[in-house]
Amino acid sequence: MKIKVFEALLVLALTAAIARSASLGIMVPAYFSPDLQPEYWSELDFGASQVPLIAIMDSNNGPGTSKTTGYVNALLQLHQAGGAVIGYIYTSQGARPLTEVESDVDTYLSWYNVDGFFFDEMASDANTTNYDYYQSIYEYVKSKGNYIVAGNSGMNTQESYISLPTVDIAMIFEGYSTNYTDWLPSTWVNDYPPTRFANLPHFVTDATTMTNDVYLAANRNAGWVFVTGATYDTMPSYWTNEVDLIQAFDNESLPPLMIDPTQPTNQMAAIGDSVTFQTSIFGSTPLFYRWFCGTNAILNATNPSYTISSFQFTNIGSYYAQISNIAGITNSRVASLTISTNPSTYRHIIIDGSFDDWVGLPPAASQAQLTNDAIQFKDLYLANDDDYLYLRFDLYVPSNPFTSHQNIFINTDGNKLTGYGANGIGSELLIQGGNGYRETNGVFNAGTVDGLNWQASPSAAADDFEVRISRHTTYTNGLPVFTNRAISLVLESAESSGNEWFPGTSGGLTYNFASAPALEPLFINFSNNVITVSWNGPGTLQSSDSLTNSQDWTNVPNVTSPCDIIPSEAQQYYRLIQ
Repeated sequence: MKIKVFEALLVLALTAAIARSASLGIMVPAYFSPDLQPEYWSELDFGASQVPLIAIMDSNNGPGTSKTTGYVNALLQLHQAGGAVIGYIYTSQGARPLTEVESDVDTYLSWYNVDGFFFDEMASDANTTNYDYYQSIYEYVKSKGNYIVAGNSGMNTQESYISLPTVDIAMIFEGYSTNYTDWLPSTWVNDYPPTRFANLPHFVTDATTMTNDVYLAANRNAGWVFVTGATYDTMPSYWTNEVDLIQAFDNESLPPLMIDPTQPTNQMAAIGDSVTFQTSIFGSTPLFYRWFCGTNAILNATNPSYTISSFQFTNIGSYYAQISNIAGITNSRVASLTISTNPSTYRHIIIDGSFDDWVGLPPAASQAQLTNDAIQFKDLYLANDDDYLYLRFDLYVPSNPFTSHQNIFINTDGNKLTGYGANGIGSELLIQGGNGYRETNGVFNAGTVDGLNWQASPSAAADDFEVRISRHTTYTNGLPVFTNRAISLVLESAESSGNEWFPGTSGGLTYNFASAPALEPLFINFSNNVITVSWNGPGTLQSSDSLTNSQDWTNVPNVTSPCDIIPSEAQQYYRLIQ
């Protein structure tokens, strides 16, 4: 199966056809015959006359079996319009023999006036054998002349493929537009010129979504982009719109254009929390930012983001950004900042399926019953102690939520712009089937975590569940997962009729870890082989015969202050918890 992704580098020696300097260009998978679909090649000629454009030709999974006049003439006309053409060659993730790859290079050069090559099905792992394989291809192409070398992994790849180099341009996203919204490039991508990267979102049916995806590509440091429909053997219906949009951007005549998902979002915060409003703009540079609270401009708030380092009551209000450039001015969405009203409860919960420990706790979130076949969440309860975060959720219909179709996402660093999108929370921690996974830079699963200490009850289908998650969970490098006192979380059920998010609002549910309340000291008296324990105020008395294992503490049943206890061990410890 071909997964073809297209990228090219604006190099001075590229060709005279693309000698212009531009912020953004189009790379088109031209998988249509100029003999059978000449109208598509005419559309490419139009695009190349307006913006930087590179077409990827593919006669038959490569150069084909014979030279054709149709391609010779199509390449000539595209060059005359100002475009460039690179030839498609597959590599089978580094498994195709180098001799076959080099033979395709030589065939293209002997038959057609190509400007470079597009190596599809490119490996993306850190295997040194693959590094050597693609570096050999790169050196072979460069030995023939200063041709473009583009490669398609279709996903985030290792930096070494760029730095060695093995390609001039890396296609690091190729996939559904619906997945492009939450996808983020690796952080090192910003260390290189945009012309080293290309993005290709497909299955886009309308010009509005196309505009959004072009904007996202420009803001993700992609110098080459192509947004198209379901297949690569046609041209999109909005082709002229796409060309005009990129031309306006390159000609510095595009007013600021703000599109979801990077507009400011409503936020709730606890006193002392750090809060950041973020926006980024598609438009001609330079762009100028000014943040407002209500109708008042905020002093020195002139960056794409605005951060309140320590939230206070005086910060409650409505926030928006005003962005301008030489072509116009626009305002972002207005976002509210309110104080968190979600219950924050310090409580020790025993995961045993009895739910007695939850008595008196109001739900942190509730929702009405839906009609799809996903898990039917009803209420969600939250609590914590110094060691664990506790969740209890009940369902409208008995089910087993601990399968691969149900996920718990948690934003653990207080920043919704990091991690994985997950309905707007920016999740760093994914829990699926009781297993924990790291999420970073838009990656759904970036590896496992250690010390989750997951417990859940019951373990079979039911309508009420309680679980615990260790607050001491670490990444595999030993760094803590939970780094902020305020977290956000969302539960997801992904069934055949679509996803259900709970809570359903973007940004999920914010929870602030509660601190242990101050408890009165215990008073212990030993007389006549009887221990008398007394205390003031609320609390639960626990005992243990060891201080080396935190799991050894158990509740002393049916006691109130004061109480008399006959010792049963050589040593006995007591504590009061709440």
